[in-house]
Amino acid sequence: MTKETGDKYGNVTLTDVKLASVYYPILIGLAKHKHCLTYGELIAKAKEEHPDIPEVQNAVPVGTGRRLEVVRYFTEQHGYPDLTSLVISKSTGECGEWVLERYNPIKLREEVFSFDWSKATLDFDGFLLHTTKQIADKAKPKPKKPEARSRETNV
Repeated sequence: MTKETGDKYGNVTLTDVKLASVYYPILIGLAKHKHCLTYGELIAKAKEEHPDIPEVQNAVPVGTGRRLEVVRYFTEQHGYPDLTSLVISKSTGECGEWVLERYNPIKLREEVFSFDWSKATLDFDGFLLHTTKQIADKAKPKPKKPEARSRETNV
């Protein structure tokens, strides 16, 4: 994981992870066929394929970048090329600003298109469970220090 990915990954929500798990197989399909989609088209495809998942049905293009960041983290962990380079802006025809500032999207797409995706795992579930647990653990309130508790009871 790069420092940039790690920094952004620290604020991941359960919704981000759920949406990433839906986007990942769509992106593999795109890679196999050497295609790109806009953010809106990705969301529309996800909604069409998963009408029963509320998070998918409520998804909007704004914020999709942070969901793709979870996909990027997953692909980095597995040594895969960056599938998120296949998602482009409708207005610019290129990846989002965050990606453009850090990577060469043309080079990323070349790597994606030349990779043998038939060998890639479609199992996002283990990652989903692990990440969900990390997010839940992070959200738990930290226990008060013993000295703070004793002061509270002595007041």
